[in-house]
Amino acid sequence: MTRVVYNNNYGGFRLTDATVARFNELSGSELDTYDIMDDIPRHDPILVQAVEECEPQDSTIAIYELKSDRYYIHDYDGAETVKEPRHINWVIVGQVTAPVVT
Repeated sequence: MTRVVYNNNYGGFRLTDATVARFNELSGSELDTYDIMDDIPRHDPILVQAVEECEPQDSTIAIYELKSDRYYIHDYDGAETVKEPRHINWVIVGQVTAPVVT
């Protein structure tokens, strides 16, 4: 299954210098944290590996294992949540439901 890197606490997504260095070593690039945030998909296998190897245990950077082939990252004040299609209660146009009367 595919894994996704995200920030599970308030304050925003930021990688440690060690993680950035390891990502660059594995990928052969010379990116900084902001380049990685803007240009590298969060499901990139090299990014996931660098995070696994270098982020400290108490880091707010975490890895989410997908159960599907699509996701989006919901951000609220820097705290991120990985959402998949199964998390969405779709409204279907043209489908009318009767209100529940109690």
